[in-house]
Amino acid sequence: MQNQSHKSLSGISYKGIPIHAAAGLHEAVVEKIQESNSQGGNHILELGCGSGGLTQRLNDNGYQVLAVDLSLDSFAAKSEAVELDLNRDFAEDLDERNYDLILAIEVIEHLENPQHFLRQIVKLMSSDTRLWISFPNLYLYMNTWKFPRDNTVICWDKYHYWEMGHQTMLPAWLFEQHLTKAGLSSASRHFVAPI
Repeated sequence: MQNQSHKSLSGISYKGIPIHAAAGLHEAVVEKIQESNSQGGNHILELGCGSGGLTQRLNDNGYQVLAVDLSLDSFAAKSEAVELDLNRDFAEDLDERNYDLILAIEVIEHLENPQHFLRQIVKLMSSDTRLWISFPNLYLYMNTWKFPRDNTVICWDKYHYWEMGHQTMLPAWLFEQHLTKAGLSSASRHFVAPI
């Protein structure tokens, strides 16, 4: 049986910590958090932390982060971290804290059941908790020629499935329906790469 990866190297890093996301994404996330942090809360739960590049960047900007990933074998940030499988019931292992912000940056596309993941997150939220989720954009212009050519889209093909762990495609309309079904709603949408 072939094993599926859940972390891929992008060739970029933050303070020597590998980043498993597109260039500029972590910077944009921190910038948007700072712009929107009118409530002043700094307790963050980061689901799918990878090696800790974003975790460390958040720590360096004054946030207290609890980082979570399937495996912490490459985790290098100076932060509290927990190993949990986000495909399973994980809320009960994290529910004794008060989170101002829950981040799931480039993780939902790696999971077997996004709806289950969202239901678990809802259990961790208070009325003041904000949730930030990102995933690869399906609406890239390149997909207008790629899909008709080989029936795949950017970030979702056999290579991305096995080597990067991308197993769940989420067009915006489907993600919105998942949010609604979980009792959540989207307050805003931001793109880091051009569409």
